[in-house]
Amino acid sequence: MGSEVRPISSRGRQLLDDLETLEGHWSGKGRELSYNRTEEPPLAIGSDAIGHGGAGRVVKAIWTHPNNNAEIAFARKSVMPSASFPKKNIDREIKLLKKLDHRHIVSFVGSYDQDHTTHILLFPCATCDLSALLRELDNCQAGLSPPKYLYELGWIHRVDGDNLKSLPRVVGSRLEQVYGCITSAILYIHNRKIRHKDIKPSNILVDRNSFYLTDFNVSEDFEDRDSTVTARTRFDGTEIYAAPEELSGENRSRKSDIYSLGLVFLEVFTFLMGRSRKNMEDTIGTTSDLGKWRMKLGSDRCHRTYTCSRLAWATMVVPPTAAGKILGIRDLILGMLAMDPAHRPSAYEVASQLATMDPEVDCMGSAVAATKTV
Repeated sequence: MGSEVRPISSRGRQLLDDLETLEGHWSGKGRELSYNRTEEPPLAIGSDAIGHGGAGRVVKAIWTHPNNNAEIAFARKSVMPSASFPKKNIDREIKLLKKLDHRHIVSFVGSYDQDHTTHILLFPCATCDLSALLRELDNCQAGLSPPKYLYELGWIHRVDGDNLKSLPRVVGSRLEQVYGCITSAILYIHNRKIRHKDIKPSNILVDRNSFYLTDFNVSEDFEDRDSTVTARTRFDGTEIYAAPEELSGENRSRKSDIYSLGLVFLEVFTFLMGRSRKNMEDTIGTTSDLGKWRMKLGSDRCHRTYTCSRLAWATMVVPPTAAGKILGIRDLILGMLAMDPAHRPSAYEVASQLATMDPEVDCMGSAVAATKTV
């Protein structure tokens, strides 16, 4: 890969460095281990699910530091092997997570097997995911429910009618940071010949001061191969966020990730333009509409129609008086959603364009300094 600027140290990196100094790591017995049914790991496990990561259920797990009694929250993802998701897939995800070291990617703390289930410990245990946050923003703006995550994130401190009506302006500077944070994470994994293969809002975690890419259970590591292009294999991602070539059985590449990232950008951009995801779905359709169109039009025409409706929406939401950065983001999204993968920008080019539009974005500085890859 050549020389590369190492991502700035993160809370995850600091935590992992600290754990390495402890005898027996987090468990006192090792970073990865097995417990019998009657043993108790040194964790206080929450009872309520805080999410579902791929094939697993996610809960909060509180670990107490043995040296200073500080309580640290991990996210514990529990996966029971099955015919559709065998143990080798779980082990592959853990192996991949252990290779990743980036401040906008969740950190692998450790894992343990118990009672036929593998439990994966990740950091941080974030406030919510981007999908839940966007849903709350839409509901608050429509007056359907009061904010919860916005308070927990510290993005707002009071609620009144004017505040909720102007949410895009109030939280916009925080929310739009997701563009740079997640692009830098995608550039990082692409430079390591890894494709995520399931980029979507629910796989982006939101914490008080940052965004994190998570859920690598269907990701693929091409480090030992000459090419990151794969031919006609089964698609394991999420259909509504998939690139056309993934659903039509054509060759897939890192540019397929870029298409999915473009759809995430489009949802964030939609809110920042004062529109809701419901507005967008009413115009471009939902997953159920996609199924109906496929039956009526056939797979290829269906995906072309769906992509065209997304491109039209990206243009429709922009007010006539818009200029500067707004038009820049719109044009970037249009490029990322190109039907032909060859016409989409690489992660490096997306990062470079974002850095040009907003040089003050902190994470873009290190991202564009990374070695350019195809």
